[in-house]
Amino acid sequence: MTYTLNAPQRTEMDHTTADPDIALRIRSLCKSFGDHEVLRSVDLDLGAGEFLTLLGPSGSGKTTLLRILAGFDTPDSGRILLRGRDISHLSPAERDLGMVFQQYALFPHLTVADNVAYGLRMRGWKPARRTRRVAEMLELVGLPDKARSKPQQLSGGQQQRVALARALAYEPQLLLMDEPLGALDRSLRLQMQEEIRRVHREVGTTIIFVTHDQEEALALSDRVAIMHEGGLAGLAPPSQLYQNPPSTFVARFFSNANLVPATAADGGQSDTAEITAAGTSFTLPTARRGEVTLAVRPRSLRLSVDDDALHLTGEVIESLLLGEERQVRVQVDGVGPVTAFVDWRGTDDLVAGRTCRLSAPASEITVLTE
Repeated sequence: MTYTLNAPQRTEMDHTTADPDIALRIRSLCKSFGDHEVLRSVDLDLGAGEFLTLLGPSGSGKTTLLRILAGFDTPDSGRILLRGRDISHLSPAERDLGMVFQQYALFPHLTVADNVAYGLRMRGWKPARRTRRVAEMLELVGLPDKARSKPQQLSGGQQQRVALARALAYEPQLLLMDEPLGALDRSLRLQMQEEIRRVHREVGTTIIFVTHDQEEALALSDRVAIMHEGGLAGLAPPSQLYQNPPSTFVARFFSNANLVPATAADGGQSDTAEITAAGTSFTLPTARRGEVTLAVRPRSLRLSVDDDALHLTGEVIESLLLGEERQVRVQVDGVGPVTAFVDWRGTDDLVAGRTCRLSAPASEITVLTE
C-alpha cells in the first residue's frame, strides 16, 4: 500500500517525472540482516515541507529505514528518490541530507560557530558567506551569544540547538532526526519540542523524525508513520491515528487504548450496528457485522453509568494519583485489565479491591477493522 500526501501516482521514477509537491518517494524498500527481514516492501511519499515522525517499538524497522535514507546502510531492493533524484546507492555525503543525532555529535575541540560552519566549509562556502550563514543559524536557534563557546560549556538543550543549526545551515533537502530529544530530561524535551516546531515553521525544511515517544509524535508531526514488523501499520495525521486507529496494534501502541471484544449485529441500517460488549448493548456507526474489537481510550472512560454507552464493571487492581487525574486499572470479566484516567476529585476511596463501574460514550468508541 502506498501512502501519499494528496499527490498523483507516477509510474516512472526519475528526474523527468519529479513532482514538486513530493520531497521524498520510497518504493518497495526491503532490507534483511541474515534471515531476519527488517523492512518489508515499504512505500512512502513525503510532502515538501512536511514533518513526518517514524514511530514504533524496538525492532519495528524505524532506525533501519532512517539509516538507509541517510546512506549508512544499503537496501536489498527498492528505490529512494529525493526530489526525483535516485539516491538509493549514493554515499551519505552525496545525498544532500542533514542529520541530528541523540548524542549531538558535536566536535568538542571546535567552538559553537565552527561546529555550525563545519558542513559549509566541507561544501566549499567562502569565508564571508559562511560567517553570515553561521550568524543567521545561531540567531534562528536562539544562541547568538554562544558563538565562541565550546560544546562542553553548554547545557544539553543548547547543544541540541547547535546540532540543529549545523544540520540546517547548508539548506538540506531533507533533515533526518534520530531520537534527538532522548537524552534530555522532561522539561528540556518540552522546551526543545517548542524550538523544533518554531524552527520548522520558520524554515519549512522537510523533516523525518524518529522517536519512541507517542507524546512527541502527537506534538510535532504533520503525519505519523507507525512501523510494525518492518512495515507501515498506519500513516495519517496524529489526531486521526489517535482518535480512529486503523488496527488493534495502532490502537494499543499509539493511544494506549483498551481493547474490548464485542459482537456487531444488524441495527436496522446498513451503516449502523447494534453492539454487544461486556453485557451492555448500544448502537455504533459501522458496517461491520459479527465478532469485532472496540478501542476505548483511557480518558474516554468515566466513573458513571450513562445511557447509550459501553459499561464496564470490575474490581480495582491499582489506583494511582497523578496530580489532576487518577489512573485506575480495573479487572473486567471477559475483557481483562482496563485502564482509565479520571478526574482526581472524589476518588480517594477508589482503592484496590473495590468494585468500580466505568462507562464510555458511544461517540468515543472506535470499531476496529482488523
